[in-house]
Amino acid sequence: MTDKDPNKEITESIALYNPDIIYLISDKFTMANAVIQSKIPYIYEPYDFFYDSTNASTIKEQIIIMDNATKIISRYDRNVLHTYEKHGYYVEEKNVLEFFDYCTEDNFTHNSIKSSLSIIHAGYISALNKPKKSHAYSQFDTVALSLSKQKISFDFYTSLWSDDFKTVKETYCDTIKQAKGYFTIHQSLSQPLLQKSISSYMYGSYLTDTKEYQQDSATTAYPIGNKVFTYLEAGLPIIVTNNSPAVATLVKKYNIGICIDAIDTLTQELETVNYSTLVKNVLKHREKALNIQVQIPKLINVLKEIANV
Repeated sequence: MTDKDPNKEITESIALYNPDIIYLISDKFTMANAVIQSKIPYIYEPYDFFYDSTNASTIKEQIIIMDNATKIISRYDRNVLHTYEKHGYYVEEKNVLEFFDYCTEDNFTHNSIKSSLSIIHAGYISALNKPKKSHAYSQFDTVALSLSKQKISFDFYTSLWSDDFKTVKETYCDTIKQAKGYFTIHQSLSQPLLQKSISSYMYGSYLTDTKEYQQDSATTAYPIGNKVFTYLEAGLPIIVTNNSPAVATLVKKYNIGICIDAIDTLTQELETVNYSTLVKNVLKHREKALNIQVQIPKLINVLKEIANV
């Protein structure tokens, strides 16, 4: 997009290209409204962050966007349903397509046999000098300390969207010292380098502080983040806390990891796990059900249906 009025620019683009179907991935109402006004069928794929909106006007706008969409794309088909039912809006399941758009063979690596328990978390992290209440799901001091007490190595690779790396390291300085070598924060890496680096760990983390964060934030409760598929591409089983039910449901469905209620009892939980079975399931399902090459035909069929092809 340029500095021009987004509504006008999109209207002009639609008039120029005259598409049969529009794939809408922006939740900005000014842009979406231009698509709605065009009367052209569109598929809507909402961004994760819109799920947690508490602003009444924003919620109203999202409902308008969804109400006019021919199909809604979601990584977890209950996302949109759960989020908006509490606002009195009901999305029919037939209008939602479950679509996993990330796991690709180009990034597949195989993890090696590990001699010690290690967990990798790749994703967004916020500095500890931000209000705990609003950032509990993206602050990992208590997670790191709980794991370090169990002598579990916990490494964190920050995402490009994380807070400034230097600031993050400074605010986690005490946590790193208290963890006594069991907690390390790394700068973000390109996807190929990240895949190569994290394949040496035992598990991928989708852990959040279960004491600070209950299921009060749709931002983390409903979406399935990119990190899940990054772990699968690296051949890693996933450890997820049950306060992220969308991810927990996926992990249970395909038996590609473990779901826990509390981090401080993780060591005991892992004693009952057949790790080799989890790895086999990860390799199996990343090749089949969760592979983007398997997912694409689902989307193509929907496009053909909409276009009456």
